[in-house]
Amino acid sequence: ALSMKGLSDLFVVAERLADDFKFVLGVSKAGGYEDFPEKLLEKSKKMGGLVDVRVDAMPDEAWDLYRTASIYLDTSDPKGHPFGMPISIVEAWSQGMLVLARNDPSAVRFVGGDTYCYRTPAEAAALVAETLSWTEPRWAAEATSARHRAQPFADEVVLPPLIEDWKILMEGLP
Repeated sequence: ALSMKGLSDLFVVAERLADDFKFVLGVSKAGGYEDFPEKLLEKSKKMGGLVDVRVDAMPDEAWDLYRTASIYLDTSDPKGHPFGMPISIVEAWSQGMLVLARNDPSAVRFVGGDTYCYRTPAEAAALVAETLSWTEPRWAAEATSARHRAQPFADEVVLPPLIEDWKILMEGLP
């Protein structure tokens, strides 16, 4: 829950699409910004609860949210915080979610193109709204594609070479 992460975009999208979609924002308190989640909760309350803000959700609750969601809106804002370590995108892909990311060169490279990238909250809302016309086969194809994109980041892929590198670095140390 960092103020420079563009989280307010989700509120704008929610305002535009509240009749057709449910919006949940999961955040964790971050050092130096411990009061920011409260501001998000206040904003949600002022908007009549259009965004269900969850602060410091326990892992089981967080995974339940991921398992039941269809779309993940990544709000990384290069004006406030550079794109990096997008583990939430990979987690969303692993659950078969459609990921929408801000149209920033780093994000576009990471997600593999700008098809599902947005420049403004209005563009994000249009991308979300477009999914209302999707058929079950289209959703299934997107979910399969998302899971495929997550595979290079799976523990069994990432950890073995990392452990081998650590072993090499540790050789000869007391």
